[in-house]
Amino acid sequence: MKQPQPGDQSAHRDDDFAQMLKRVRDASGMPPGPPRRGFGEGAPPPKDVRPGSRYSLVGPAVILAVIVFGVFGLARLSTWIATRMVVQGASADNPALRRQLRQQDRLARWAVPVDTTISPLEAGRLLHAISRAGADSLQQWERPTQPRLAASTCCTSVPEEAATLFDQSVGWPTATLRAARRGLTATQRAHLRGVSASAALPAFRRLSRARAADLGAALYDLPADSVIPWPELPRLAFRELGAAATANAAAAALDLEAGRVASAETRLREIISVGLLLRGTARSTMEEAHGGQLVRIGRTALEALYRATGRIAEADAVSSKSDSAIAVNNATRRVRAAALEETLRRRMLDSTELTGIRWQLRLGPFAYLPCTSIRQALFGPSASYRATQARVDSALVKLPSDTQRLNLVVRGVPQMIDPYVGFRQRNAGRPEWAGLAFTLTRSRQLERCAALFRR
Repeated sequence: MKQPQPGDQSAHRDDDFAQMLKRVRDASGMPPGPPRRGFGEGAPPPKDVRPGSRYSLVGPAVILAVIVFGVFGLARLSTWIATRMVVQGASADNPALRRQLRQQDRLARWAVPVDTTISPLEAGRLLHAISRAGADSLQQWERPTQPRLAASTCCTSVPEEAATLFDQSVGWPTATLRAARRGLTATQRAHLRGVSASAALPAFRRLSRARAADLGAALYDLPADSVIPWPELPRLAFRELGAAATANAAAAALDLEAGRVASAETRLREIISVGLLLRGTARSTMEEAHGGQLVRIGRTALEALYRATGRIAEADAVSSKSDSAIAVNNATRRVRAAALEETLRRRMLDSTELTGIRWQLRLGPFAYLPCTSIRQALFGPSASYRATQARVDSALVKLPSDTQRLNLVVRGVPQMIDPYVGFRQRNAGRPEWAGLAFTLTRSRQLERCAALFRR
C-alpha cells in the first residue's frame, strides 16, 4: 500500500474519511466488511444496469416529444385555419336574388304547356346551341353545339333605333306593343321585322315547352378521371339567349298589329317559360339570375299586352306590383364555428334557398368540413357527416349530369369564397404536400384537406 507522503493533503483527507467510517461502524455495531456496491474504488456496476443506460433514452424521448407536440400543434393550427375558411364560405348568400326569384314563382301559371316529347338532353342541347349561336371557338371541355345556329344581328342596334322610333318613357317591349296596338309605321314595322329575324327563334320556342333541361350533359365533356373544379366548367353565354327573347318579343308586337292576339300572348309566355326553365336547370346563382332576367322581360311585355288589349285584371295579376312582400336580410350571414355543420345541413336542405347557393355550399364548404376536425382529417368523415352527405345529395341530384358534378369540388380558398372570381390554378394537379400527406398517412381526406391550402 502506498504510504502517504508529507504535504499530501489528499492522503490525509482519505485517512480521515476511513477513520470516520470506522467510528460509525463501531457506534452502530455493524461488522466490518467490504464497501457497499456502488461505493468505493473498483466497485462493479449492478448486473441489471448498463453504464449510462438511465441517460441513453432521454435524448430520443425528448426528440419524440417535440415531434409529437409539433405535429399536434401544426394539426391544430391547420384545422383552425380551415375552420375560418369554411365559415367564410358558408356565409355565401344573395338575399335580393332570392327574394326576386321567390316572387316570380307564382308566374308558373303563365308558362306555356309542356311538350313531353322533348327530353331533358334535347332541351339542354337547345339551350346550349342558342347561348353559343355564332360562336367560332369552344371553351375548354365544351361540347360542340347541336344544332349549330347563326349569331343574331338584331340587338346591338335596338336601343339606338328604338330611341327614335318608340316612346322612351317606358321600356322597349312595352313601347313596341303600345305602338302595335295603335298601328305601326312602315319604319317601325321594318325595325321589328329585322329584330325578329333570328335564326335561334325556332329553337327558343321549342325550348320553352320542355319540362327540364340537362345543361351539364349537353354543355361539357370531362375526362373520366377529371380533377376539374366546378367553377372552371364551361358556362352559358347569356347574350344570345337575351337576343332570342328580344326577337320573340318583336314578333309578338308584329302579331298584335296583325290581329293575332293569341299568338302574341303565346310568344310572351314562351319568354317566361324559358326563364323558368333556365332557373330550374341552374346549378349556379349566375344562371339563376339570368333566368330571372328572362322572366322579368316576359312578364313586363305580357303585362303591356294585356293592358293594350283591355285585359286589365290579367295585367294586374301578372304585374310585379302584385308580388307578395318578402322580407330578406341583406347583411351577410354570420355563421358560428360551433354550429357550422348544422348550419350547412339546414341551408343545403332548404328548398326555398337558391339552388345555386345550395350547390355552392355542397361543393365548397361542406366538401371541406372534415378538414375542421383532426380526427376526421386523419381517419375520414364521421358517420353524421356521411349521413348528411347522402341526404343532401339525394335532394340536389335531379338530372343525370348532377352525379358527375358532385365529384367536382372547388380548388383553393378563392373559389370557395367566390366561385365567379375567375380563379384558375396554374397546375391542375394536386399540390406537392397533398401527395406527401397521403404518402405518410394513406388518408385521402387529409390529401383533400391539403389541397385547400394551395396557393
